[in-house]
Amino acid sequence: ESKIGDDDGWPPMLLLRRLLGVAAVAGAMTTVAGNTRAALIFDVDGTLVDSLELALGATNVVLRRRNFPVVSEAEYLAGCRYCTPERLARHAGLEPGDDDFDALGKELADDFDATYIAQVSPDTAPLFPHLDRVIRRAAKSGLKLGVLTNAAVAYAEAVLATHGLSDLFESVRGADNVPNPKPSADGLLACCADLDVVPERAVYVGDAPTDGMAARAAKFAASLGVAWPGTVTSNRDALLQVGHFDLVLDNVDDLEYALFVGPMDNGDASDFAAFVTHFISADVA
Repeated sequence: ESKIGDDDGWPPMLLLRRLLGVAAVAGAMTTVAGNTRAALIFDVDGTLVDSLELALGATNVVLRRRNFPVVSEAEYLAGCRYCTPERLARHAGLEPGDDDFDALGKELADDFDATYIAQVSPDTAPLFPHLDRVIRRAAKSGLKLGVLTNAAVAYAEAVLATHGLSDLFESVRGADNVPNPKPSADGLLACCADLDVVPERAVYVGDAPTDGMAARAAKFAASLGVAWPGTVTSNRDALLQVGHFDLVLDNVDDLEYALFVGPMDNGDASDFAAFVTHFISADVA
């Protein structure tokens, strides 16, 4: 089992030291000590669930209905930097500024959401292996849990429901119930407000550069990138190179270790503080 800092060149105290700088460590410790609530917020697609085939299939169903050419996996993935209405309008051959861009994008997005959400199941949107364990451990430890996706909030709710996780997440946000989608900080700040947690006591886990950008913009304690094996976003080096994540993990064991810093028998909210202080330790001196 891999452990952060064992063999990939990361000193054990590196995360917040790199994020804040040694001069800001005292302030960060004061912030942590002054608020005992802490939050762990996840992206959905590519982070919690492997939904590529579901999303690509629903995209092409919607395009075929209106006699637009279907898109390849590569074209779909290239469009994922945009929220759903803009992505689909671009797939249909339009560009921002075209007369029908916004109207067609909304029409296609509404159809896509209905198609996509209706097909969510444990088979079409499976959790990545062992994430159920990590989520339940986080909830047991006292962490406040949230989800933020650039898809519709109803999709995120459907994913949690199909995996029996709805009761564990106190905040569920999508691009359609926040002022602006990622990479804006708006969604993450809305999650923090829902959870009554200050951003400096929150961590966001995601698989795309926009996830790291949003966490930075929201001034989160940390942004953790994930590059799960066998997924289209499994290029750990590429995620590191974009520079938006404080740490990039390529297996769930490392995510669990980063969050809980080793074995936990009964666990409580102090484990999250251990995560923070693990990287603001005496080793900084």
